Amino acid sequence: MKYNFNIELTDKCNAACPFCDRTLWPENLEQAELTISDISKFFNGIKVSSVLFNGLYGDPVFCKDLIPIVEYFNFNKTSIEIATNGSKKGIWKDLAKNNVYVTFGIDGVTQETHSKHRVGTNLNTILNNAQEFIDAGGRAVWQFIPFKHNEHAIFEANIKANGMGFEKFISRSSRRYNEECEQPGEITERRKNYKGNTIRCKYMADNRYQIMATGRLHRCCYLPYTEDYPYSKDNSLNIKTHTFEQILKHQMWNEIGSWKMCRKHCSV
Repeated sequence: MKYNFNIELTDKCNAACPFCDRTLWPENLEQAELTISDISKFFNGIKVSSVLFNGLYGDPVFCKDLIPIVEYFNFNKTSIEIATNGSKKGIWKDLAKNNVYVTFGIDGVTQETHSKHRVGTNLNTILNNAQEFIDAGGRAVWQFIPFKHNEHAIFEANIKANGMGFEKFISRSSRRYNEECEQPGEITERRKNYKGNTIRCKYMADNRYQIMATGRLHRCCYLPYTEDYPYSKDNSLNIKTHTFEQILKHQMWNEIGSWKMCRKHCSV
């Protein structure tokens, strides 16, 4: 059997996006990071179809061992994706030669429009990094989150993405808004909030698991640190000290569907 994994490599990030978990709930930050040793030890013998390096609290490009970890999965012929704000310099040629598919979060075509949401980031740096990645043969996606202050720039951003060689341009709506980043006039891709009684776990259907920067493995990215999920800091789920086989024997797997986040994201 082959598995799919979402992996948060680090909880470090240079940005202060207003709706990010690290901004809203900084008390959950544990200054954690996975190493190539953690990864190679845990995944030895596991057949992995794909990995997505995502981040609930951090950006994967700021992981010290990002390149050796990417090289490890590429050597094992695993499909690799990274979701990032694209701010880290000096890594993009190495990522391109390791067949990584990168989604860059870019929310404008000027520093003013982009950084109102992507607080603390520099648009020119990100665009230069993206261009370096693309020029080295990398496959890239431009993901644009529209708000009232930047929705006028969607068309121009799409044109710029095409000109730079991005493979795809995606406009994706936010789940949250405030007075600074207000809801746009048109929601381009609504995030569904079902209210049915049947739970159909999206991660289970895809045979996918979420690993946090702490090393703890969970069913999905929605559950960690939520109010009624009791296993957020349960180290018997930690890949640094337990095998995949041991973790899959945990009682948590018998309780999938019983928590509020399950009903919010996976009820039909």
